[in-house]
Amino acid sequence: MKRLSAYLLFLLLPLATLVSGCSDDDEEEAAEPIYSVQVVVYGHNVDKVRAVVTSTYDVEAGKDKERAGPGYEEIFLTSFSKTYELGNFGKNDRVVVEMQGLGQIINAYVSAAILVNGKTEAACYLDGTSGTSGTCAVQTRDL
Repeated sequence: MKRLSAYLLFLLLPLATLVSGCSDDDEEEAAEPIYSVQVVVYGHNVDKVRAVVTSTYDVEAGKDKERAGPGYEEIFLTSFSKTYELGNFGKNDRVVVEMQGLGQIINAYVSAAILVNGKTEAACYLDGTSGTSGTCAVQTRDL
């Protein structure tokens, strides 16, 4: 009987270590990445500029499952510098910045940057040569 118990223990020991290998470590590896997003807009010599920041969660899930994220719309009449803290995003989200010159932008300079985890991932600008509107976007699945 002792011999049978030792034999069973010998057979079950590798199985126990195999099962214990399926722990929470697998869950940690499969965790969705988190991206901290900010949008910085800047303007100098501005005569009326509109900035629109939009974001969408779960863009890969299809239109019926997408959710609107934080957004901002602001019109600047003079020089400005502003940072929008959008918060955390997952792997299938999108952030878009649209800028539009509503007045003269001949001597103006306007820029927008989308920062992800502190790094500039997209930027756009307006000046007297680039036209009256600009758009930049980040899709987190591409990071």
